[in-house]
Amino acid sequence: MFGLVLDVSRHWKLPKRVRLGFSSYFPQNFKSAAQIRYGTLYDPYFPRYGDSSTDQVLAAWINAGVEIFPWLYVGGGCSFGTHARDVTLSMAIDSRNLQLVMERSSVVWKMSTEISPTFGVLLKPLPHLRIGFTFREGMKLLFSGGLKVEANLLVDGELRPFPIPGFPVVVPINSHYRPPQYALGASYQLAENLLVAFDLTYYDWRAYRDEAEQPLNPGMHEVVAPRFGAEYFLRKNLALRAGYGYSPSPLKQQVGTWVNFLDNDLHVFSFGAGYAWDLFGYLQDRPLQFSFCYQFSYLTPRSFLNVYPEAPTLRSSGYVQCVGFGIQMIF
Repeated sequence: MFGLVLDVSRHWKLPKRVRLGFSSYFPQNFKSAAQIRYGTLYDPYFPRYGDSSTDQVLAAWINAGVEIFPWLYVGGGCSFGTHARDVTLSMAIDSRNLQLVMERSSVVWKMSTEISPTFGVLLKPLPHLRIGFTFREGMKLLFSGGLKVEANLLVDGELRPFPIPGFPVVVPINSHYRPPQYALGASYQLAENLLVAFDLTYYDWRAYRDEAEQPLNPGMHEVVAPRFGAEYFLRKNLALRAGYGYSPSPLKQQVGTWVNFLDNDLHVFSFGAGYAWDLFGYLQDRPLQFSFCYQFSYLTPRSFLNVYPEAPTLRSSGYVQCVGFGIQMIF
């Protein structure tokens, strides 16, 4: 992931602060537009973390922030998701004496870009207090496919085209879904070397559809996720960070679907550090900012009745560990 922020007011000497921002996320796989994880009919899915088909999304964000008053800032922009929307598979088969001797196929991908707006407000009512609100529109990426088959058969020693009754095969798949989000947060400078922060994020999962673009039964519900964080400076150029977040599951027990969906309440613990390096005194005013983090996510155990009669009850739990690194350069 890469990001760039430009302070327009500094370069153009504007009376108010204006900043432009750009960031982008590149997929892990540049060789294909989608990856498909095949399974059996009885395999369960975790809808919040990806279904059996997952687009390799190339995402970008473009935003701008403007100072209205010294205590009021507003910003907005758009997020762009470019992905493979449609696929057409053409297959040709040659058969001799009704025995398959050659097969060839080709796949054509059609790309699409989805646009979602974002908006934010920042208030500075007190010297050490910041209050912010953000809205991020949801995004849904649909993946659909069609199939066309042609065959050649050996008839009286001669290959002749064999017409196959054609019928459209279009399977819409909800390959990526991000619900609309509303977040309200605040930070306060408790001491010269201690900053604390808290926010609440509302996720509206009610419009979610399963991987076949069918409504769930019963549908998902809205959730509110709280998060806490703190940053403590050991020295002017060295900070320690920690945080905790809780995300309840929006998934209800399914009774009217033929796919088992699983999900868990999530507890997330994070620890990190930041270090500013002046490059042996050459970057005293604009040191390089290094950030390191470790994140531990715990999925609380949960049981689900199997949607198939006489099948055993499903149970899900687990944990995920992540590490991250970032660098910030000021020009």
